[in-house]
Amino acid sequence: MRISTKAAEAAQAGTKLTDDLVIPGGGALALVVKETKKRWVIRTRSGGKDTSATLGYFPTMSVAQARERALEIGTGQRPDPRRHGGSLRELLEGYVKSLGERPTATTAGNLARWLLGREWEHPLAAKKANQIEPDEIAGLLRDKVKAGATTSVNRARATLHAAYAWGAKRDLDPRRPAEAAVFAIKSNPVTLVPRIAEFERARDTVISQADLKAIWKELTARGAAGAFGRLAVLTLQRLDQLAAATDEGDTLTIIDRKGRGAREKFNTLPVTKEMRAALKDGALSLPGGRAVLSESLKPRSYVGPDLRRTAETYLAERGFSGEDRGRLLSHGLEVSALVRRHYDKSENIELKGRMLAEWQAYVTGKKR
Repeated sequence: MRISTKAAEAAQAGTKLTDDLVIPGGGALALVVKETKKRWVIRTRSGGKDTSATLGYFPTMSVAQARERALEIGTGQRPDPRRHGGSLRELLEGYVKSLGERPTATTAGNLARWLLGREWEHPLAAKKANQIEPDEIAGLLRDKVKAGATTSVNRARATLHAAYAWGAKRDLDPRRPAEAAVFAIKSNPVTLVPRIAEFERARDTVISQADLKAIWKELTARGAAGAFGRLAVLTLQRLDQLAAATDEGDTLTIIDRKGRGAREKFNTLPVTKEMRAALKDGALSLPGGRAVLSESLKPRSYVGPDLRRTAETYLAERGFSGEDRGRLLSHGLEVSALVRRHYDKSENIELKGRMLAEWQAYVTGKKR
């Protein structure tokens, strides 16, 4: 039957009226009357089990409003309250997918599996994300601290926090497919878990010229396998961004998506003779380049960012301003990608070329 306002008003305690509304995806709209309350529910019966969820109460929610709400749920415009919340694994996978092709997507995915297992074998992976408590998040991170991890713990915490923030908004996103997991997140359990400040102390390591030359010599001896490492040493760009760079002949374009908002910003570098040799050897096409670079850095207790810090220190000593160094190292780029590309090509290529020449001569020992 089609429930009318008059029928809803006349319904007595202990009765249940079912509307003839056809809900996409299945289910029925019903008015359940108990004593003084008249409750609108959307219900589905499957496998002998009845699954129902409250939509609101009559007359606060009218008959027309109840029908409209049920249709919105059926068409995916609203989260389906009959569905159980998505798991922590689904939350993290969805968040990583939302990052698209940004370098941060790979980092977030790696951190998620570092926390919950390569095959998602940790028990929390299968638990509903909206049922996980702050102490469980703290315990997850504590296990990594006990294993000796430091900075990665804070990075993992940030990934979890961002994933929950994304999930809280995702349910109401009009673009969400109707069949996608519903998370029903009301609060972020990661918020109460503190970031460990002592793990964020900035490194102050500067690589000596002798070590730089030794690293360069090792990478050169590796031939094509060391090509990416050589390009990283020569260009001083962030490794994730460098790996996705575009070789445009006379220039190398790096897309910078780092920072809040992740807007694309372009950093265009002139290609020097040494850079061209590395590119010709497959720096941007051969796999395993980062691992080879790490094999030269790690035994000396260095990491990739130490190269950038060392170069900034050296270039400052050579008289280049902080603003000039920032242009080379992609600090504080203009928000507009079009403005940035034009500005680079019209004014900064020559300046960057001079800084790169100074740095590359310092590393390779070759005269400019």
